[in-house]
Amino acid sequence: RLYDLFARAPWLGSLIEPRSSGGDLIEEGFADLEPVLSHVMTKTGSVELTEMAVAAHGLEKAAATLAMRFTLVATNVPYLGRGKQHELLKDHCEREYPHAKADLATCFLLRTIALCAHGGTTALVAPQNWWFIKTYTAFRKSILSDQSFCAVATLGEEAWQSFGDRGPVAALTIMSNVRPLAEDSFVGLD
Repeated sequence: RLYDLFARAPWLGSLIEPRSSGGDLIEEGFADLEPVLSHVMTKTGSVELTEMAVAAHGLEKAAATLAMRFTLVATNVPYLGRGKQHELLKDHCEREYPHAKADLATCFLLRTIALCAHGGTTALVAPQNWWFIKTYTAFRKSILSDQSFCAVATLGEEAWQSFGDRGPVAALTIMSNVRPLAEDSFVGLD
């Protein structure tokens, strides 16, 4: 199960969610694997078995990290439109993030929210096209009803390029993983 979880890691990376991949490996005693792997790494005479245990130990640590919930997640998400994605990545985004699938950046916006504990905050630089493109209507409704915005700042086309280069129109979005209240407000900068 550990190998199956990370077999697609070269394409999915931190989109991997151990808590939903074929059952919750973390809650089903998966953490009990660590002492066994440590024992195998120190006691075995087989180089091949030791190397397999070292790899499994690393995967177990990665799974544990990806299953954690954080107070703050801050990142510049990857930008990759659906047309340039590998089929495996397209399929994953279609299945896990159907309203955000048009761009890897919006899928990562949802992933960073999932990495936050209740009340945790995500701060990310991402394209701002999801704010207004019709394709993202359901995505926007979900985000606006489930997340409390703290601050939004448009950064323009030169947000992360050297001066004069153009890229996607980016924005810094900071939001907390808690439903907004009617009296909530946030800061917006253009």
